[in-house]
Amino acid sequence: MPRGNPGVPKTAEHRRNLSIAKMGSPGYWTGKKMPASARLAMSLAGKKKRLTKEHKAKIGTASRGRVVSEATRAKLRNRRHSPETLKKMSEAQRGAKSSSWQGGISSVNERIRLSLEFRQWRASVFMRDGYTCQKCGVKRQVGSQPELHPHHIKSFAKYLDLRFVVSNGLTLCKECHKEVHRNGKGNL
Repeated sequence: MPRGNPGVPKTAEHRRNLSIAKMGSPGYWTGKKMPASARLAMSLAGKKKRLTKEHKAKIGTASRGRVVSEATRAKLRNRRHSPETLKKMSEAQRGAKSSSWQGGISSVNERIRLSLEFRQWRASVFMRDGYTCQKCGVKRQVGSQPELHPHHIKSFAKYLDLRFVVSNGLTLCKECHKEVHRNGKGNL
């Protein structure tokens, strides 16, 4: 049953007076527990919401004719952060500042391998080698994507100063990388 008197139109002044009268009073759900069935229904209702064709058409007509400068178009096309910005963003979410911080349970090697410097080193090695395994020659192409691994020629654990040197890296596919380490030839 609807609350209040929905059939009677209210003036703007009447609505404002009602709003002022309710200020400071707690909401209906304050101090109450919503039933699980109601919470589930609300969560499902939000997920079912999809844009209809009519809604998409309205959005299209609303933005049609809007003039956007070429500089803005270029910015929207190439939305990539600079390495300096990526580093700042990374630092802002590191350690105790992270929402998933668990008191420093990660190992040092794990933290290094998840760092921005390691990701940049990895990308540089792959780019230099043309995304091709340097042992068997398998190449990453559209449609077939072999899993490529960056391999340290001089050991990651022993040679700390060579960890992020591009010339110390080598692109290998997953199978060749396993074979290199299985045969005890970690340092090619």
